[in-house]
Amino acid sequence: MKYNSVLKCIFIIVICLCSLKYLSAEVEVYISEPSYQLVYNEDVTVSVNVSGLVQAMRSFEINVIYETYYLSADQSDLQEGDFLSNSGDETQWYLTGVDGNYTVTCAILGVTSGCTGSGTLFTLSLTNQNHDNLSGTVVSLSSVILKDILNNDISVDIIGNSNIQIDATPAYADFTLLLEGSYAGGSAMNHNLIDGGYIPTISPYDSENIGSLPNVSPHYIFDWIHIQLRITSDGSTVKSTNAFLLEDSSIVDVEGNSSLPLYYTTGNEYYIVILHRNHLSIMTAEKKTFGDNLGEATEIDLTDSTNIYGTDGIKELENGIYGMWAGDADNDGKVLTSDQADWKADFGVVPYGYHYTDMDLDGQVIAADQTIWKSNFGTAPYSQVPSQSRGTSLNPQVNLKNKSLLERSK
Repeated sequence: MKYNSVLKCIFIIVICLCSLKYLSAEVEVYISEPSYQLVYNEDVTVSVNVSGLVQAMRSFEINVIYETYYLSADQSDLQEGDFLSNSGDETQWYLTGVDGNYTVTCAILGVTSGCTGSGTLFTLSLTNQNHDNLSGTVVSLSSVILKDILNNDISVDIIGNSNIQIDATPAYADFTLLLEGSYAGGSAMNHNLIDGGYIPTISPYDSENIGSLPNVSPHYIFDWIHIQLRITSDGSTVKSTNAFLLEDSSIVDVEGNSSLPLYYTTGNEYYIVILHRNHLSIMTAEKKTFGDNLGEATEIDLTDSTNIYGTDGIKELENGIYGMWAGDADNDGKVLTSDQADWKADFGVVPYGYHYTDMDLDGQVIAADQTIWKSNFGTAPYSQVPSQSRGTSLNPQVNLKNKSLLERSK
């Protein structure tokens, strides 16, 4: 009997200690990471979380603030988390405010047992505003109100904000690239498209609108290209940018800056994928590290076949000089009869302009374009860029094709 009484006392003490710990838990509302390090034009999605909830929660109201000079978001960029919906009850989600100062409200409807513990209240996707001189901003939470199942306030012990730092320091690369369709010998290409005023100010790859073409005198813009970066050879694109190829085989950014400045994390190594709208895409054989300073730009010669990934990933145009294979009018990574069919549909129909079926890039869809296609049909391999070997497009805007690009060039 005495032994049982002792055990009972010990049990009661343990329960009391556990209850004390349970009741003394700190309630915290916080952003998932206390700090983020972004690079120029890198976006970020943050999650606002709660932890330490012992008292069942029914609803919350939180004000989230950030500087719109650095980051921007629409109401659609705020999404409800799963913490309250995990109760199994219906929730009501409501937003007020403007970019830079939103108030987020969410509540469980009807009779509920509420939610305890921890989880995500909501997420916020922020778009980098891409200014040249950046340092950072704090994404802060204020007016944090939590309510229990009887609509009484739940005390919040800790509110955790997040400091977002943005590095606008560019890394540099000097590219050399040739396209078979317009190759004019040596390291030169024709510049008929720019001479005719056919090059649009909207990228054919992702619809970026730059308003006007940059001045690159004494050189000429030859055409748009798109650059993608990968951490692994067969991995997904982690960064991408539009650029212009010039008639002398060099590449500049959309503002006309030479030694193409790439606003990505310096020191990181990337496989570089180059896309053109009617040539087979290529990728570097090895990872490249960009130069930290303008005078130390990394030289990346894509006219040298040893620098290109895969077997016959690039075509020999003359002895020792290589360029991207022409003839892929539908941009599916192959030169097939479907490309000729597209050419036939445009031949004798479309006026001078900016067309996928213009294989030699002179602004016309004529017999010479079919001749280029024919020279590679049955000869050109599939694009050697992993993921295009199955005939999938790397170009997110491939379905725009001739008509929409023609309309843009008017």
